[in-house]
Amino acid sequence: MTRKFFSAVIVCLLVLSLQIVHAEEQIDWNSVPQFATKAEVAAYIENGRRKGQTDFYFVLTSVKISTDKEKGIKEILALNEEFVNEVALAPIGNLSGEYGTGKFLYEIILEYPGNHIANAYLSGNTSELTAEEMQLYNVAVSIANEANKLSSPLKKELYLYEEISNRGTYYNEKAMFTEDGNPKRFTTAFGALIDGKTNCSGFADAFYMLGRICGLNVNRIGGFIKENGKPVRHGWNTITFDDGKTYCVDVTNGSSMKNLYLFNAPLKIMKNTHRCNWSLIPNLQRDIDERYGERLQ
Repeated sequence: MTRKFFSAVIVCLLVLSLQIVHAEEQIDWNSVPQFATKAEVAAYIENGRRKGQTDFYFVLTSVKISTDKEKGIKEILALNEEFVNEVALAPIGNLSGEYGTGKFLYEIILEYPGNHIANAYLSGNTSELTAEEMQLYNVAVSIANEANKLSSPLKKELYLYEEISNRGTYYNEKAMFTEDGNPKRFTTAFGALIDGKTNCSGFADAFYMLGRICGLNVNRIGGFIKENGKPVRHGWNTITFDDGKTYCVDVTNGSSMKNLYLFNAPLKIMKNTHRCNWSLIPNLQRDIDERYGERLQ
C-alpha cells in the first residue's frame, strides 16, 4: 500500500532550516517494529546507527497524528524537533509521519564523524572513511590503545574523560554548518581531539567515539542547561556498566571546570543544572554511588 507522508527537516541543536516536504513510500507495516515509548524508539535507532543504518520505520503506539492537515503538520514539526534534538541526535535528521496514525519514518540525513569512525573500527573496515576521517581515526585509535592498557572499564572511562577534557577547550559560534551543509569541525570530534576547540556536541561525539572503540557502553543524550537564566540546547553522554547501572557524563563541564562533578553523575546531581526527557535514560542512577566522579578524587 502506498502511504502519504509529510515531514519536517530540522537541524540538530540549532534550527537552521525548516521545510515541509511530501513523499510517497511503499511500506509493509506488518514487518515494521512497534514501540510503546520513545525510549524504545531511541534504542532501536541507536542500535541501527551502530550498523550504519540511516532509515528507521516504526510504529509508536502511544502517539497518533491528527487527521486534520494543519494540526497534523504542527504535531509532526514538534515531534521532529524532539527526535532530532533528544531522541536520535544526528546532526541533521528528518521525521515523517502518517496522518491519523502512529506510523513514522526517521531518516538520518547527516551523521557525526564519531559514528563513522567507531563503526569502521569495530567492523574492521575503513574503506569508506575519507582522508580527513582517517586522520581522526588514527588519533582515536592511539588514545584508545592507551586507555585499553588500564584494568577496568571505570579506569578506561576516566582516562578518556580526562584526555578529551585536556585536548579541547569550549568554543561556539552561531553558524554550526558550512555553506555546503556539513557540520563545522568544532561541532564534532575533530574539534575536540585535533583542533583543540569544540562545543558540547563535539565533546559528546569524541566521548561516544572513543568509548565505543574501547568497548564501553556509551550513548548520547540531548536536553537543556541554563545560560544567563535561559534554557540553552546542550548535549552530553551516558554510560552503562555491566551491572546495568547508567550514569551521565558531561565532558563539556570537565573541560571548562577541570573537575569530575559531572563524571558518572546520577539524576540527583544532573537535575540541578540539566533538563531533558529523563525517561530516555531508563536505568539512570538516582543517587550518588562509588562510581561518581567526586568520590574518585
